[in-house]
Amino acid sequence: MISDEQYVEQSLIRNLFFLRTLREFCANINLSFYKHNLDYSKRATELELECERIGRILIDNADGNIPKDALDSGILFTPYTLPLEELTERLFGIRIATDITKKEEMITPGRITNPSPEIVEQVNTVNRQIRSLIVKFIALVTEILKKQRSNSLFSSSYPTLFEFMIQEARLYDMELERLLERNEVDPIYAINHQFLYNTAMYHIATFLRGLIDPSHIEQTFELDQFIRSFESLALRYQKAPDDPYIQGDLMEESMAVLNRFDSFVETLIKDLLSAKIYFIVEPIFLDNMYTEIHYFQYILRNNQKQEKEKK
Repeated sequence: MISDEQYVEQSLIRNLFFLRTLREFCANINLSFYKHNLDYSKRATELELECERIGRILIDNADGNIPKDALDSGILFTPYTLPLEELTERLFGIRIATDITKKEEMITPGRITNPSPEIVEQVNTVNRQIRSLIVKFIALVTEILKKQRSNSLFSSSYPTLFEFMIQEARLYDMELERLLERNEVDPIYAINHQFLYNTAMYHIATFLRGLIDPSHIEQTFELDQFIRSFESLALRYQKAPDDPYIQGDLMEESMAVLNRFDSFVETLIKDLLSAKIYFIVEPIFLDNMYTEIHYFQYILRNNQKQEKEKK
C-alpha cells in the first residue's frame, strides 16, 4: 500500500500530465469539424475548460511538491510546449491556456512530507472529479467514432486517432483507480502498463507517418523503422513471463528504442518550428506526442528503480 506522501505526489504528477493530454485532445476535436458539426467542437471546448480549471487548482498546490526528476522529465512541459501552443494559436485562431504552461515552467522542485488528512481528502476529491471528466470525454469520443464509422459524420482526424484518445483516457483512469485504491505497482501491473504504452508509441509513430508531408522521404522511412521496432517490442511484451530478469532486459530494450524515438521527434518539432517540415495537424499535437514519449520513459525509469531496490 502506498503512503500518503506517495499518493499525493503521484496524483499531482499524473494529473498535471494527463490533464494537459486531455486538453490537447479536446483542441484536436475542436479543430476537426466543419461548421455544421460544431456541437462536437462546443462539447470538446467545455471539457477543455474543465481540464484547465482543475489544472490551475493543481498548479497552485504544485510548487515545492513535485520532485526534480519529474519536472526535468519532460512529462509536464517541454522546451517546445509554449512555442507550439503559440504557433497553434496563430495558425488556427484559437485560445490555448498558455498561462498554465508558464506557471508549470516556474514550479520549484521539492517533496511532499506528512500531508494533512485535509490535503489527502482534497486529492481524493480531485481524483474522483477527474474520473467523472474522463467518463464524459470517452462518451464524447465514442459518439464521434460511431458516427464516423457509419459515414454519418466527417472529421479531419482519423478514426484511429479517436480510438487512441479513448485508450489514453482509459489508461489515465486505470492509473487513478490504482492510486485511489492505494495499490503499489506490482510486476504484473508494470508489464501490462508497459505493453499498453508501447502500443501507444506504435500509434504515435503511425500517426506521424500519416500526417507528415510525404515529400519528406527520409523522415517517412525512419518512422517506418520505428513502427517495426514497436511492433517487435509488442510481441515480446505479450510473451514476457512474470520473470524480473526477462522484464529487466525488456525494459532496457524499450528504453533504448524510446531514446532514439525521443531524439527523432524532437528533431521533427525543431524542423516544424523553423518551417522546414509540414504536418497536416495542429502543432500542439506534436507536443502531445512528445510528452507521451517522455511519460513512457518516466514509467520505465521508475520501474527500473523499483526492481533495483528489490535486489
